Amino acid sequence: MYYSMMKLESEPIANLTLCTVFDHNYISQALAMIESVEAGTAFQIKWNILALSNDCYEILLNLNTAKNWNIYKIADIGDTDFEDLLTSRPWREFCWT
Repeated sequence: MYYSMMKLESEPIANLTLCTVFDHNYISQALAMIESVEAGTAFQIKWNILALSNDCYEILLNLNTAKNWNIYKIADIGDTDFEDLLTSRPWREFCWT
């Protein structure tokens, strides 16, 4: 069955998991995106968010009042090779690794 992302009164509620990645420099844009997606759908959304900075992580922990966000730090991934890329790649490249 096909589900549109548009809110329709007859549309059944289903679960949807979405992922996003951002740091504290883009937190306002990311929060606007999350709000926009949630306002435009009848799905119950669970978010997996990779916070690319400690500041971002702390802010998100304080804002997660709905408890529908799983918030992760880079260290939570548990891959030392991935973490080592922080020192060997420019930030703009690391973010899209």
